[in-house]
Amino acid sequence: MIDRSRRSRVVRLGLLAAAGTALVLAPASNAAPPTPAVAISPPQGSTAGFATVQVVALQGQAVQLFNADSIVHTLQSKATRPVKVRYAGKSYTVQVPLFDSGPVAGASAGDVKGVLNLKPGSYAFLCGLHTNMKGTLVIQASPATAAKGR
Repeated sequence: MIDRSRRSRVVRLGLLAAAGTALVLAPASNAAPPTPAVAISPPQGSTAGFATVQVVALQGQAVQLFNADSIVHTLQSKATRPVKVRYAGKSYTVQVPLFDSGPVAGASAGDVKGVLNLKPGSYAFLCGLHTNMKGTLVIQASPATAAKGR
């Protein structure tokens, strides 16, 4: 017998897989595509780490992190950008990730901040707490952006 929390994790991953398939197979229309998501395998999963190592999103589209594991994970870009901060009357430049989910507790979901402004291209990401967990976010030009470029 499967316990209730494990069953809900399995259902969430199944729904996530279906959403990913829908994103790839959906016919062209004016309807907004589903929100892309990165999934983390549950503790007894067939894979360890990110279950979706490559995620495709349209430019300006939100991305979510679904953590089916029992421990906290993050999703952040390997690439950084400079940000100026002031501390004790002095100005410093620090490097911050292009996008970051912040900590997402086990069996929960969180938004990945910073992806809405990314330009089309590939962006390597990792879990900031478990740096062996890696993947790629691919941003594609949205149909509206592509139409403006013609």
